[in-house]
Amino acid sequence: MALEAHVMVQETAKDNLEPRERAVQHNLDLMRRYFDLLYSKDLDAMLELVDDDIEWLVVPTGDVISGKTSLAALAENHWGASPDRTKKLVNLFATEDYACMEYTSGGSLTGEVDFRSIKIPPSGRTYEIQCCFVFHFKNGKIDRVHEYFDMDTVKRVTRFAATAGQDFAASRR
Repeated sequence: MALEAHVMVQETAKDNLEPRERAVQHNLDLMRRYFDLLYSKDLDAMLELVDDDIEWLVVPTGDVISGKTSLAALAENHWGASPDRTKKLVNLFATEDYACMEYTSGGSLTGEVDFRSIKIPPSGRTYEIQCCFVFHFKNGKIDRVHEYFDMDTVKRVTRFAATAGQDFAASRR
């Protein structure tokens, strides 16, 4: 009996496989396009992939960026603070509703990076950090993102002053 139930579940899953595979493929294609546009001079093309009411959580700082206008300002600041940024895709996988992208980001910090709750001054130092983003999709666009990276690594590679980091920790309490 248990074997029969398992076979029926498999057949049901097969019936829905094609639309599910299309959704997953669409999300993978969207993520590849997003990655291609990341750090490009074509911010408008990147923003076309994003829902107007996007909610972007920067997990290490707790900052939430709401809406395309705020996301555009944050992206312009970060890209401008390190105009020679490089990126390398490490992992990418998707489901019908989510995608996860891991990549390395590097460059030279020549301008101030503004995370809203913390600002990192330019140091001129070269850096490389690992990032991981979890994306959610709604109506074929990115509508929520959780951005993960290690803030201690950012501080170390940019030589961000320890007292500034302590001020940051105190402000988060």
